[in-house]
Amino acid sequence: MLLTAGRVGLLSDDVSTNSVLAHELSLVSGAPAADRIRTSKDLGELMVIAHACSLAKEGVTAYIVIDDGNGRRLAKAAQKRVEAAGYSGALALLSTRGILEQAEPSWLKGSVDWRDAYARMRAFDDGLGPLPG
Repeated sequence: MLLTAGRVGLLSDDVSTNSVLAHELSLVSGAPAADRIRTSKDLGELMVIAHACSLAKEGVTAYIVIDDGNGRRLAKAAQKRVEAAGYSGALALLSTRGILEQAEPSWLKGSVDWRDAYARMRAFDDGLGPLPG
């Protein structure tokens, strides 16, 4: 629904045809893009961050939702690099918990609060850790 409404777009991960994406992936991962795409570990997070950096270079503020600890560390490092490099856009790092905490209660169905929604989402995302307490 978000895709057809024009709210979300699908970005190609083909680093062989996108030199900016390949460059950003190399910077984020510390390895040549052509080599890094052959290893699946953290590749999803790395591609999200590389795409966000590419968009920031074009003047866009890219919002990234990453919950995994290593992915967040990589995203924070990229965020600092983008700022230091003077890109005309920026990276905004969000978390699922932060989004749910700030959500308007009416956005959640029934009597579900953000903690219930988060607990239900954990079953589908191994990057979501348990809530404290």
